[in-house]
Amino acid sequence: MAAFYSTISRSLPFSVLTDVIHANGLKTGVWREGVFTGVRAAEKAALAFRLLVEGAVLSLTGFISAKSGSLAQPVAALVAINVLFAFLSATPLVGSGIILSPYRTP
Repeated sequence: MAAFYSTISRSLPFSVLTDVIHANGLKTGVWREGVFTGVRAAEKAALAFRLLVEGAVLSLTGFISAKSGSLAQPVAALVAINVLFAFLSATPLVGSGIILSPYRTP
């Protein structure tokens, strides 16, 4: 389930972006491709920060890397993995849907 949300949250914004740019250009008469694609740079920075946070949370919950030879994880690390990769991956998708909901394709 986590992989599903993670995949959707990374691919859906790209597929909708061109429609939003085109619809906005037709509606306003001003073509602002640079503004819309500039937002992608902010999203990439947010993703990098998110990965930093995920790594810190996994470290704090006692996640054991496969390099140590043990594959058994503490319960806290397993809960953190489920929360981070299921709910945290779905949050940007829901947020994007709310922000982009006023836009309609022509």
